[in-house]
Amino acid sequence: MVLTLLLALGLAGVALALILRAAVLPRIRADKNVGRIAAYGYGGDSVGPAPKRTPMFPQLAARVGVLLSRGAPGKHFDELRNTLLAAGLWRTSPASVQGYRAILAGGLTILALWAAAKGGWPPFVAVVSPVTDSRPAGWCRSS
Repeated sequence: MVLTLLLALGLAGVALALILRAAVLPRIRADKNVGRIAAYGYGGDSVGPAPKRTPMFPQLAARVGVLLSRGAPGKHFDELRNTLLAAGLWRTSPASVQGYRAILAGGLTILALWAAAKGGWPPFVAVVSPVTDSRPAGWCRSS
């Protein structure tokens, strides 16, 4: 069953990659054609630089982290900032790390509930298992 799940996840990842490539492929071909035209000396009118795009997931994680950090003590964030700086992650904020942790915790809980529903397990086992397994891994702080 685990092997089937891993195979399904792998195939879903390949399918997603192929769908994204199919969505981007016309733009790639257009860029190649423009490059061929430019090779003949035609430059065309320049419309200016494209606006800088920022990834959405890090922004989402930062927003979730800021929402969760409103009532948190500053000492924990100072420790986390020192850890990030020691690791060389200069641009990563403690709020982003907390956001990533919260998103992962929610995702793992949903995955556990889904697995419990598909496997016929009681939902109690699906909820208690990720919580008890995450404490030794360092996801939850015991303060």
